[in-house]
Amino acid sequence: MDVEWEKVAVHGSNIAKGNPMYGKDPWNKGLPKDEQPFFAKKHKESSKRKIGKAQLKDKNHQWKGKDAGYQAIHLWVRARLKKPRRCQKCGKKTEDLDCCNISGNYTRDLDDWQYLCRSCHTKFDKKHKAKRKVKGGKFVENSYS
Repeated sequence: MDVEWEKVAVHGSNIAKGNPMYGKDPWNKGLPKDEQPFFAKKHKESSKRKIGKAQLKDKNHQWKGKDAGYQAIHLWVRARLKKPRRCQKCGKKTEDLDCCNISGNYTRDLDDWQYLCRSCHTKFDKKHKAKRKVKGGKFVENSYS
């Protein structure tokens, strides 16, 4: 089905001609700012904390749990595993350390991760024949077994 799109100056966004809002003014157009219910209102810090706690893990609509992809798992680990100043294998002091999974299972177990310098990480991956088998952000198979 082809939908014709046109930039509507009133809304400042793309509205399809078949949309019932096409060509209509927004409900709050022309209202003084003090009469607009959400204008310049912000949540209090206590409310922000409550909202944040209410949306943790499986309560969050974007939580994927065990189905999380390669990048999501790495971001999760980097946020929780303190980055050392030295490679955990050779002891080289560097700022550029890679987050390396030990087992190849890519789980949310922090004991299964280590920070390695690029050289040690490359050697580790070659030794374990690690190839990131990722299809659409999902792991296809355990690459270390």
